[in-house]
Amino acid sequence: MRKADPELRIQRERQIIDAAISCFVETGFHQTSMQHVAAASGLSIGLIYRYFENKEAIIARVAQLDRDATIQAVASLPEDGDAAAAWAEWLTAAVNEWSEPGTARLVNEVYAEAARNAGLQATLQDSEAELTLAIERKLKRQVETGALSASLPVTDTALGLLVLFDGAVSRRFSSPEPARLALDGVIRALAAGLFRAN
Repeated sequence: MRKADPELRIQRERQIIDAAISCFVETGFHQTSMQHVAAASGLSIGLIYRYFENKEAIIARVAQLDRDATIQAVASLPEDGDAAAAWAEWLTAAVNEWSEPGTARLVNEVYAEAARNAGLQATLQDSEAELTLAIERKLKRQVETGALSASLPVTDTALGLLVLFDGAVSRRFSSPEPARLALDGVIRALAAGLFRAN
């Protein structure tokens, strides 16, 4: 019996995810079938079902990958120096990335589906809780090193960063170009204000 190739598994999973994302962005979550994903990926429907039980499982995996990448980015933020400025820069870059048209459309599709699908909603809530915890851990570490004020309310600041992120992504995606360009400065100022107010 041939051994499973972990690299091939990762490659196939990524191929399916990329195809599904393309379909979700182009035609919407509900209009996309697993047959559409198979056609877009160039893989058989049977092979796709070996990797993912259904579309919700694909979306759950996408959410997990995005969460893991964001947690890694948060973990790499500096623990000394001007931590508030580092958070503001990170937040601005993340908002710009997430408000790209394809990504923003996918996020809207996922959240619309989560409003109807309790299982997907629970998955997203778990991901959000893990991300919040990662942000709180980084903030605590920055407080411990003196990069942030010892009086910083870590939990409130983590929530404020997430609320600012969500609102800025929505605003940036829906704004005309001049307002989108001005928004970067507003994001930095608001993020810095979260730290100045404490």
